This record gives sequence, C-alpha cells and structure tokens, in this order.
Amino acid sequence: MFRHVLNFMRHGRLLLPDDFTDFDLLLEEARFFEIHGLVRQIEDLRRSQRPRPPDGGVCWTTNLNNNSEVELPPSCRAALLNGIKREDSAAVHD
Repeated sequence: MFRHVLNFMRHGRLLLPDDFTDFDLLLEEARFFEIHGLVRQIEDLRRSQRPRPPDGGVCWTTNLNNNSEVELPPSCRAALLNGIKREDSAAVHD
C-alpha cells in the first residue's frame, strides 16, 4: 500500500492500477502521514466513481404508487443500490 504513497510523493499525482480497490486503506495512510494533496485526490477519485444512471443524469420519475412513494426507473434503482453496497463495504474498513 505504501508504494502508492511513495509514487504520489515522487510524481505529485495519484498513480493506481485499473483494478485498484483499497481506497479506504490508502486514504487512511494518506491521512496518517498528513499528505493533504493525496487525501484530496483520493476523495475526488472516489466521488467521481460513484454510480450514476446510464445516461449520466439525474433520476427523475413521475410515477407514484398508492403509498405516495416514488418509483424509480430500473437504471436509477441499480445505481442507488450499487452506491449503498459500496458505502456499506467501505464502512467495514473504518
């Protein structure tokens, strides 16, 4: 994990393999060593990777069921559920 921190120190930018998934651990390393630029880049990258609907836009709907609850289109439900699963798995590392 520390090799990614060292790479940031050498190059001034986050260089990660495409299959990298340990963002929580890397973020903790960056915070521990108080490398604020690295913390910002990790947080920005995580925000940019949050699931979005396939069209990249906001989920809108006009359909309401009998309980006045909003029914989301399938693409929005999938994006929402994937986001919840990611957040839950991230909490395990805290």
